[in-house]
Amino acid sequence: MADLLDGVGEVDWSSLTHAYGSAEDVPGWLGAMTDPATSAGALDKLDTAVYHQGGAVYSAAVPVVPVLIRFVREPTVPERAGILDVLRCFAALHNELGERTDDVADEMLRR
Repeated sequence: MADLLDGVGEVDWSSLTHAYGSAEDVPGWLGAMTDPATSAGALDKLDTAVYHQGGAVYSAAVPVVPVLIRFVREPTVPERAGILDVLRCFAALHNELGERTDDVADEMLRR
C-alpha cells in the first residue's frame, strides 16, 4: 500500500493548517487509514480536523483530497464508505460556495 501514500512525504505539512493547528499530524493519519486496526480512528481525526464542524475547510484539504480519492479507488483500503462521505462533504461545500472554492478545487486538480 506504499504507493497509496505516494507524494504524502513531499508535502510541507508544517506550512498547512487544520482545525487544531499545524497539519504535521496528517501524514500519520493518512498512513493509519490504510490499516484496518487504526483506520476508523484515523479517518475520524482527519475528518474533524480537515473538514471541521460541517463546513470549515483548511489548507491541509488541498493535498488530502487527492489521497482520499486514491484510497477509495483501492478495494483493500478499509473505511472506504467513510472516506467517500468525507469527499461528498467537500463536494457539497464546493457546490454550496460556488466560485469561492474554485481556487482550492483548481489546486486540488493540479496535484
